[in-house]
Amino acid sequence: MAMFMDYSYPGNIRELENLIERSYFLSDQPILGIEDLPMELREQIKNHQNSPDITTAQAAFKKASKAAQLSSEKQMILQALKACNYNCSQAAKTLKISRSSLYNKMKKCDIHFERH
Repeated sequence: MAMFMDYSYPGNIRELENLIERSYFLSDQPILGIEDLPMELREQIKNHQNSPDITTAQAAFKKASKAAQLSSEKQMILQALKACNYNCSQAAKTLKISRSSLYNKMKKCDIHFERH
């Protein structure tokens, strides 16, 4: 499945359908194996196996990007709270979000303080 997902289909979904049909009809096995796939797909798979793991790099990038966004959001919330003397309603107005959104973001960013 991963091999089919990694292949760049120049012919779009029709090419995927054709690859699967051709592989199925030319195979004498009930389950398709790598050897049953067309040469162009096997070549791309071979090249992909010799290259660095793109999906791992993409996952690491997404994780780092999300962490940076969360950190930035946390700093903005803390600055707004401090500027508004920790009044959540005023901080929410300053940030142009609803108070419930502010509470949700505070929870997500792990921001806690004692309310008086």
